[in-house]
Amino acid sequence: TRRPCSGWPGFRWIEAMNIEAAGTLTVEDFVAVNNMQESVYQRIGMYIQIGIIVIGLALWVSVAPRIGIVVAALGILDMVGERLWSRFVSPRRNRRLFDLLTDLHGHIVYEITDRGVGIVNHGGKSHHSWSEYLDLGEDEHTFALFRSETMMEILPKRWFAASEKIDEFREFSLAQIL
Repeated sequence: TRRPCSGWPGFRWIEAMNIEAAGTLTVEDFVAVNNMQESVYQRIGMYIQIGIIVIGLALWVSVAPRIGIVVAALGILDMVGERLWSRFVSPRRNRRLFDLLTDLHGHIVYEITDRGVGIVNHGGKSHHSWSEYLDLGEDEHTFALFRSETMMEILPKRWFAASEKIDEFREFSLAQIL
């Protein structure tokens, strides 16, 4: 069956979709998706830190050298602290969080259709319509369908039957979310 794509009504027709992805998440999948999500905030934070350093340097060379040095030093220290946090503390925290979220440890089945995303795991069944999803994240090994800043569906690419299904899922999901 054909229907208008919800992302571009009336301009493009796509086939009714039914993609299934199933498997068991690893702690590496969970850490990768959380890092993917945090990278957006890290980029924004980096721009703020650079701005603080520039303001500090401008103050240093102009009207308030002592205050300028302090502001620039605080910007540099914040940048170093954030890098250390994201490199050492955050991955460890995400590993501990994965251990606590026992629903993620068993077999998970995702059924992706034009109506939404169905999820079945040992904890039960749920269904989420496409209107609940805000963004599709992707890295080398994983997809993440974000419902909020902290809620997401994690779909490792190894769960898809063929590489064509990965491309099909990416295109279809982006069309539904947009």
